[in-house]
Amino acid sequence: MHEPTHAVGAAATTSIDVTQRQALEYWLDTLGVDEYRLRSAVAEVGTSAQDVRCHLGMPDGAPGLLTHWL
Repeated sequence: MHEPTHAVGAAATTSIDVTQRQALEYWLDTLGVDEYRLRSAVAEVGTSAQDVRCHLGMPDGAPGLLTHWL
């Protein structure tokens, strides 16, 4: 399991940067996916957090997988 990272800026929460380790760790924890799945989604749909969430089957603005809501 990934340790939560320190807060990131607002711009960093709308765009997914898989080249910066801290940003990558933030998104792995936030979306609850593994690195391969996140990198694959970004490669397919781009860096928009909204587009990646949609590609992963998550509702807009969802903090992560639907299992987090249970």
